[in-house]
Amino acid sequence: MRIAVLSGIPVYLNPYFLVMIAGYVAAGLGPQVLLLFLLVTAHEFAHLLVARVCGVEVFGVELFPFGGMARTGGMPADEPLVEAVVATAGPLNNFLLYGAGLALLRARGEAPLVSFYLDANMSLALFNMIPALPLDGGRILRAFLAQSVGYGRASAVLTRAGKAMIMCLLAWGLTAYLLGEFVPNAFAFAFFLFVAGRREAETSWYLVARSLLLKREALKRRRMIPIQHAVALGSVKVKEVCGRFTPNRQHLITVMDQSMNPLGQVWEIQVLDWLFAGKGEATLGDIVRSGPADRPDGKPT
Repeated sequence: MRIAVLSGIPVYLNPYFLVMIAGYVAAGLGPQVLLLFLLVTAHEFAHLLVARVCGVEVFGVELFPFGGMARTGGMPADEPLVEAVVATAGPLNNFLLYGAGLALLRARGEAPLVSFYLDANMSLALFNMIPALPLDGGRILRAFLAQSVGYGRASAVLTRAGKAMIMCLLAWGLTAYLLGEFVPNAFAFAFFLFVAGRREAETSWYLVARSLLLKREALKRRRMIPIQHAVALGSVKVKEVCGRFTPNRQHLITVMDQSMNPLGQVWEIQVLDWLFAGKGEATLGDIVRSGPADRPDGKPT
């Protein structure tokens, strides 16, 4: 549900946030939920403002109870660490707000909502720094891992880390309950990770494909980028190869048959042509064996 447009950026409120707001209000905690809403909004807008400074196109932001998801046009392919810079902005914003709250506390003494304000900022910062997708810590780690294993593989590994974190949170909540203590935040955090993780999974391959497409723009802009060689069997699928392409490199693949005899060579741009033509299930062998008429772009191999 779109609730506002701030600095030209549409802000959407996830329905589960509405449920949480209703729960807080029903419990007589209206000021707390309003403060949490403002802190989550500030956290996400820190991401978006830094993204704009870094030249990343911003489409909007969706707010969840313990964080949010920015809708961007993809990170620059020739500057792979931009994602880490953008992801760091949210938790850093919360640490700065926490410091400001401590300064206010020392200057004026105890005040209503200050304790909640401090706890909420620290919780948002620390929770989002966990190295698992879709959290900021996962995005920071992905920016570094993508340089060696590729954006797709890094995303897959950190998505599995996110699922493991859900199981840990549920185990914590259930164990505490069996010991006679109810820890609602454990279940709330697990639910947020589940919902946001599903949204991440829905868009992950789009982001992979877009980041690869942006590499063409990087080549045009820089005119020369390093090349990386690889060897692969002809049976490897196009979508598998694309998940292993690393940022800031152009790839040349020597394709081999099962007897380890070379079939030919395939450039990264050829693989991307097949991917964007909807032929992700095709193999490298198919690309090598295809004639000009079979190529998605009609060009000779």
